[in-house]
Order: sequence, then structure tokens, then C-alpha cells
Amino acid sequence: MPGSDVIAACDAVVPSLVERDPEWAGWCGVLVNVNDLAAMGAAPVGLLDAVAARDASAAARIVAGLRAASEAYGVPVLGGHTQLGVPRR
Repeated sequence: MPGSDVIAACDAVVPSLVERDPEWAGWCGVLVNVNDLAAMGAAPVGLLDAVAARDASAAARIVAGLRAASEAYGVPVLGGHTQLGVPRR
């Protein structure tokens, strides 16, 4: 963020991964951003997520992976957005 010592990272997970393995996709959503911050010499303080899924069941599987990675890396999920009814492609 200009004028501060705060660094933000945002990365997307491709729909084919989400469809193939929703839990791993959720984990990867955390993994890629934590790694991007580490590459910039920063330490993450929290996560904001944006989850798009076809239904609540798929969203729950994605969020389960996101939660597991958040706990594994010790980075809390601070908030985000969930969109249901998103087509597979």
C-alpha cells in the first residue's frame, strides 16, 4: 500500500482446480498468497477470501481447505465474500 509498510497480495485459483479438488483449491488460495508475501519479505497478518462456487456444498468444501491452510500457516481469515450459483465455466 503506497505510503505504508503494508503489502497486499491477491491471487486466483483456476476453475478446473476448484472443480477437481475443492479442498485443495481452498488450501492453494492461502498457499499462493502466503508464499507471494514471503517472496516479498513480508509476513502475513490476515487473509481476505473471495469464494465463488456452484452451490453451498461446493463452497463448504473450498472453505474447509481454506480454513485448514489458515490454521496450518497461523494466518487468520479476517473476512471475505462468497458467491453461490457460479457456473462451472
